[in-house]
Amino acid sequence: MKGVQVWDTDKNFWEVNPYFKLLKKYNNFYSLDKSKNKSTSSIVMWSICLLMDSSSMFKDMNLEDKKNMIILDFVKDKIKDFSFDNYTEYINEYNIFKSATQKQMDEWIRLMNEKTEYMKSLKYNRENAEHIEELLLSNTKLYNEYEKLKSKLESESDFGVVKGDQEESLSEKNII
Repeated sequence: MKGVQVWDTDKNFWEVNPYFKLLKKYNNFYSLDKSKNKSTSSIVMWSICLLMDSSSMFKDMNLEDKKNMIILDFVKDKIKDFSFDNYTEYINEYNIFKSATQKQMDEWIRLMNEKTEYMKSLKYNRENAEHIEELLLSNTKLYNEYEKLKSKLESESDFGVVKGDQEESLSEKNII
């Protein structure tokens, strides 16, 4: 199952991705929005998709950088005091659109980003030189595994995978 079908953040999210309203949680969110043209929930949904979707331009960034960039570059001043913390239930719900491979890839990226941050904090000296070298050497193995996951994910994107790892139908692939 795919999340966002149309990526045009200048348009109202609900108008270009109306099928999200088929899910109870998102439909409730939509219904509760009293802003003109549901503009507030539209901005929130675009923000969630930019944060969570595997085809988002921010997909490979670490979570905090991603959140900050979305708030600064997309939300800006459209929603006063915007915080992703206020929308956790909708963020968590977005995982329904992710395949098992996508979820694994998200975890892989998170851990690799944490490892990178940890390695940045280390000083190369006699006391920890061996530890740093072990970490660097392990990166080769980890990135090889990462590339395998990435290839599998790309093949899923090319052929489409739906819940239960079934292949998408021709209509889901927009062929018919």
